[in-house]
Amino acid sequence: MVYQSTTNSLQFLTATDTNRKKFLIELLNLDSYLKLFDNFKEAHKVAAADVAEIKGSISTIKAWIKSNPITSTTKKELLGVPTSPEDLISERALVQERLDNIKNINNKINLNNQYRSQLGEISAEELTKETTEPTGIADLRAEDSTIKNLSAQAVAVIMKIDKLGTSCPTCLQEIKQEKVTELKNEQNAIIKKNNYRAKEISLDVRDKKAQLKEHEEHQKIIQKFEKFSSLVDQNLPQQTEDKTELERKITSLNEKISEKENEIRDISSQNTAITKFNTELDYLISQVKEFKLKLLSEEFNLKKNNEVYANLEVLKKAFSTNGLVAYKIENLVKDLEDLVNEYLAELSDGRFGLQFAITNDKLNVVISDEGKDIDILALSSGELARVNTSTLLAIRRLMSTLSKSRINALFLDEVIGVLDDEGREKLIEILLKEHELNTFLVSHGWSHPLLSKANVIKTDNISRVEWQ
Repeated sequence: MVYQSTTNSLQFLTATDTNRKKFLIELLNLDSYLKLFDNFKEAHKVAAADVAEIKGSISTIKAWIKSNPITSTTKKELLGVPTSPEDLISERALVQERLDNIKNINNKINLNNQYRSQLGEISAEELTKETTEPTGIADLRAEDSTIKNLSAQAVAVIMKIDKLGTSCPTCLQEIKQEKVTELKNEQNAIIKKNNYRAKEISLDVRDKKAQLKEHEEHQKIIQKFEKFSSLVDQNLPQQTEDKTELERKITSLNEKISEKENEIRDISSQNTAITKFNTELDYLISQVKEFKLKLLSEEFNLKKNNEVYANLEVLKKAFSTNGLVAYKIENLVKDLEDLVNEYLAELSDGRFGLQFAITNDKLNVVISDEGKDIDILALSSGELARVNTSTLLAIRRLMSTLSKSRINALFLDEVIGVLDDEGREKLIEILLKEHELNTFLVSHGWSHPLLSKANVIKTDNISRVEWQ
């Protein structure tokens, strides 16, 4: 059952865009899609937590492996008697390490020199240049939109005034041309003022965009400076290692060790140190191997969980209000639009038209008056009654085919009073064709020969109904 009067109706057309779309979801029985969306959303949240947990484990493992690097898997052999002095051996080991890792060391030095060079390309003037990020662009655009709407309203008022003619269509009194000119001048002044302000806004937006571009470019320079400053290792030399020199040092150390071999006494302590090194290396290799196996397992789990996460992401988007729901509404709302316009064409002699436009989560209603788009709030009470009644009848027909809900009783309270004689006749003709709809027209002093009539008579504050 639906009740409509001149001040109260289904409020479908004048509702907010988002609420209008929610109404259509219930009307078209699409609630199940939203329930599925909630289920997939919750599952997606759980999957995201699982992925984050696995990623955290992987990060921990990688951090441990990085902090415990194995530079070489070669074990040291126990020294025979006599052995080389420990200091010479240690020095030789350091030189040998530099020689063994000369490629990596030189690569690091060369890369570090590249970072130094790129850092040197940034001038102090560019870096210390002061820029500010402009604000208020969004406010200016909002103001621009507002004044355009005000100008459009003023144009609509002028057009409405031009259509009045020389006499009032309601009271038939002659309209004073001086008053018409005064009203039009007021609206033209509003339009002129808004146009001037729109030009000012356009110039402000252009200047702020240029300022924003300059600020963003300066931020890029700062980011570049910060990036390469963090990448440059100040502890690394700028000169690369010389392989020939390192080999010469090793040769010299070997000669000194040979000369000192007869002087070494404490061979056992050196062998103990070597044994300890080999034991730690074995333990470290074992730990690294264990962590790498665990890393492979976690990466496999991550891949599997990422696939589940990705699938749930697709399903969540598919069953959201912007997915299948929007697709079905976009297709079915065209049928509702056609039905509304079918009724509206009869009730308004083709003057008015209605169009639904879907954008994201919103369903916009566009009313056209003889081909020109107007705001629904600009309609008169009679015009709004035609549009509302057409929408109600169209919704009822659509619900009879798509929904479990049925509208079989319609109360039109004083709606007849805002229609002219021709409008009343057309409304009666249309309602008589709706055989499955019981319509009650409430009016004071108006009746129709084809309709049953019930008079409400009030005597001594007691009302009674008499049927004719």
